[in-house]
Amino acid sequence: MATFLHRTTKILRDDDGTGLPRENEIRNPDMSAVVGLASWQWVIDGDAVRPANAIELTSAETAMMPTWREQRIVAINARTAAIIEAGAVQVNGVSVSTALTNQVSLSTLKQLADMGLASYPQQVSATNGGIYTITSGTDFRRVAGLVAKFVMDAKAAGRALRQQVLAATTKAQLDAVQDNRAL
Repeated sequence: MATFLHRTTKILRDDDGTGLPRENEIRNPDMSAVVGLASWQWVIDGDAVRPANAIELTSAETAMMPTWREQRIVAINARTAAIIEAGAVQVNGVSVSTALTNQVSLSTLKQLADMGLASYPQQVSATNGGIYTITSGTDFRRVAGLVAKFVMDAKAAGRALRQQVLAATTKAQLDAVQDNRAL
């Protein structure tokens, strides 16, 4: 069975049963020279596939950096959101969620209290399915402050990582930026 390599996308595909290449494909390319290399490190010369030389690697890396940066930033943003959604702060031994839904609940409670439409005590959800009872305005400020600080710290850590990604000028520098934040 034949395999085909697209000259532009560098995607390998199996024969679709016709045995014929599609437009811009190489039939049964010899890939032995590029085993273990990422496709951006290959060069296609005619029907030959070879590793890129130093100049070609530098050029390919420069061309790929915007894409790699964007991918890393998307991953950092997703991890920041996951950290906030999965997060909790401890209040009197109860884990109060930092998830967006709880942030909205706290914000709404604040607005209602400011308008005189709500008073304390008020209950908020705990991460274990239980509740935490906010007993007063002072207690509310403490709980809301802990949640806000957790969220702001998670976002600040994400911003710092994004700045490192944007400052990277080589793949090695970009690879050195590690998002090791715990969920």
